[in-house]
Amino acid sequence: MTSISTTKWDFRNCELLPSGEIAVREYLWDVDAGVVWTKMLDMKTIVNPRTDTVLHYCLVVNTSTLMVVVYDEDWIQISSISLGAAPSDIYRAGFCVSVLGDEVIVSSPYFSTLWGFNTGGTLETAQKVDSINAANTTAIDLPVGVSVSWAGRIVWADGEAVWFSDPVAPRTVVAQNGIIFPGGKVYSLHVNAGGALILCSEGGVFALSEQAAATGQIVVGIFQKLSDHRTVGYDQTCICNGRVYGLTERGFSAIDAENQKEYHLSEASIRRTTTPRFAFADYRQGKMFATPTGPAVNIGRFVHFTNIAAGFSTWWTTSDPLSNLIDIRAVGYEKDGEMFFMNVSSPVWRHGDLSLTEGAISAEVAGSVKTPSGESVVVRRAFFQSDSQEAFGMSFMGEDKTSSAPTAPSPVIGTDSWDTGLKYTDAHMQSKRFLWSTRSDDLQMELKVFGPGSRVPTSVDIDMMGPGKRRP
Repeated sequence: MTSISTTKWDFRNCELLPSGEIAVREYLWDVDAGVVWTKMLDMKTIVNPRTDTVLHYCLVVNTSTLMVVVYDEDWIQISSISLGAAPSDIYRAGFCVSVLGDEVIVSSPYFSTLWGFNTGGTLETAQKVDSINAANTTAIDLPVGVSVSWAGRIVWADGEAVWFSDPVAPRTVVAQNGIIFPGGKVYSLHVNAGGALILCSEGGVFALSEQAAATGQIVVGIFQKLSDHRTVGYDQTCICNGRVYGLTERGFSAIDAENQKEYHLSEASIRRTTTPRFAFADYRQGKMFATPTGPAVNIGRFVHFTNIAAGFSTWWTTSDPLSNLIDIRAVGYEKDGEMFFMNVSSPVWRHGDLSLTEGAISAEVAGSVKTPSGESVVVRRAFFQSDSQEAFGMSFMGEDKTSSAPTAPSPVIGTDSWDTGLKYTDAHMQSKRFLWSTRSDDLQMELKVFGPGSRVPTSVDIDMMGPGKRRP
């Protein structure tokens, strides 16, 4: 009997439990929250620091009109503003919501900059406000483009032009506070853990120290080049736990320093019985956004999550390949910090009740077992463990088999009835045996576990007979 670790195999529909164990992800609840749009592009959540009021700013397309709609935590619409006809091919919109004091700046390359208060007031097209500084008083019209709140100012990037507002005056931009950026067109702006302004451009990734904003009205400083990573579109970078990540052709990597690990997102060439493997020619076609544990990548109606600290990653799928349920464009947060998802059509919460959700899903672990070149071994038996209360599944060389259902130690929450005096107990691990008589040079396997929260196997035991007939 040979025990094979599956920790480096490809995972689907998995998540990490608080214990660090890998489990089947929870079902997703696609909530009808009274939304008024036909397509969601992006969303940002902000929190008022004094009142803890949560507001969700949504960039949407309603029929053919581009709009920004603001909702409170209960998804009651607070305000909305129409921005004209939506571009037909809009996907990565460079949508930014920047907070400075009680004021909010909402910007994108696709519409004029908006202004409002973070207490939930209406949004309006931002109007310039002249500076109180006697030397440079006359303000220009507010720039259009991506923006960020940095060092008590709002910073915009419009192509190669970078603009800085006056200190604590988000609607005041004077001509002297604009520069032509040496790194070319800027696609995203971030603030790192040290307070530096990070500019991701077609010419590389650059930083401007926070001290450059402390020289008075005019920002004075020197841009430091952090890496040669080229950003080629909006929403291709994000910041997670103080590090800046960017999409690459094969996946993503940290881009705020040179020679960083590249995370490859394509699955291995494994023969599958469900949807084909995930493999895209260039992941820069997708969209990147941040989660508390690492970057997420939306591409082709699917989403990939990575937990940087745990070294774990997984694709999420649904049983319906045409479903929009996991076409997730952003994450948001409740007042208590609970994370939810925003897909292309509505908010989505994680939920354990099957009756409210997408239907049955399975976590899948797929990989191959290396065997000596030229030997064609025969696999007789395979075993793996899970605490799932549903049947296990296994596919070997394209042949699919299902085990009998394990013995349930207690009622399954959300499906079974509770008898008087019956207590809930944690499910224990049980193993299932799969019988084969298959000869192969390439032992490709796919393990399936059903039921949200069920632990996913980290190893599989196989009984190989052989060596078999040697190939010429």
